[in-house]
Amino acid sequence: HMPHAPPPSDRDRDRERDRDRRPPSPRRDRKRPAPEKRPEKRQKVEPDARAKLYQHLQHQKGWSLFWLEGIDPPTRASSNSNVTMLILSKGASGPASSFGFLMAASRQPQKQKDRQRECMKDLLVQVEQLLAGKSEADLRSWCQVHESQAQGPNGSNGSTDSPESDLEKLKTTISNRLSSTGSKSAAVDLQIASPSSCVIVSASSFEETESKEEEKSLPDLAAMNFFSADAAAQLEEAHRLGGLLRLQWHFAVVKATRENKDDKDSKDQSRPLALGIGFATDEAVSKARALRAAEVRAEVLTEAMFLKTQK
Repeated sequence: HMPHAPPPSDRDRDRERDRDRRPPSPRRDRKRPAPEKRPEKRQKVEPDARAKLYQHLQHQKGWSLFWLEGIDPPTRASSNSNVTMLILSKGASGPASSFGFLMAASRQPQKQKDRQRECMKDLLVQVEQLLAGKSEADLRSWCQVHESQAQGPNGSNGSTDSPESDLEKLKTTISNRLSSTGSKSAAVDLQIASPSSCVIVSASSFEETESKEEEKSLPDLAAMNFFSADAAAQLEEAHRLGGLLRLQWHFAVVKATRENKDDKDSKDQSRPLALGIGFATDEAVSKARALRAAEVRAEVLTEAMFLKTQK
């Protein structure tokens, strides 16, 4: 018969007890991490901005929206565009006195789809700001192309002042305007950066961005003629020749930002406003047009245009 195993010594007993108390080994009990879910935010933003812009288009008479693709520098292949622009126009089928526009441009992300997303988000903000002013029927609420700039030598808008002193005058106009409409803080900071430029190689209608396989039809480009005579015909020609028409365009923006140094809450609530936009085939003209457009819009500016829309 088998001899009995000796009873465990005290030391063995302690070891057993310690083993039970030991925390589980991280390596042994490690669970494989669940595959990370890709953030769905990207998908949400796009249909949202696109759908909202589309809704505005349906509701507003005489509004039209189209894409422009550009290349910079002009030596790039026209199929390899790196600048995307989205133009919303009003009254493009009428005379210059009835034409207004808003515009967004993006050259940052490499992918066209991402640039389009940036443009849609930017333009949607501009449309919301326009509607917040409650005077979208008044052409002064839009950016306009003023004839004097188109005619002036070297893009001068009849003013002999430098852009800096033009901005100072504009600041005063805006402060007076905001004060007269009962705004608590009327201080506004204005900036005009150097115009960005590109060569436009293609245009497409807003609704058609998804269809890549079949040949895209050109949108109604009548709006382009307000920026430069015969621009629509030139773009149609470029389309026919596969983007071979190399005409450089310049895009300038006067940005207005509320100065709310004391009031942190209202600072969080406000957002910058693209007050004046200039688009032209001459750099100086684009800058002068942006300033003039800002001067005219300043006349109908309201505090609501700076506030973030409440969700």
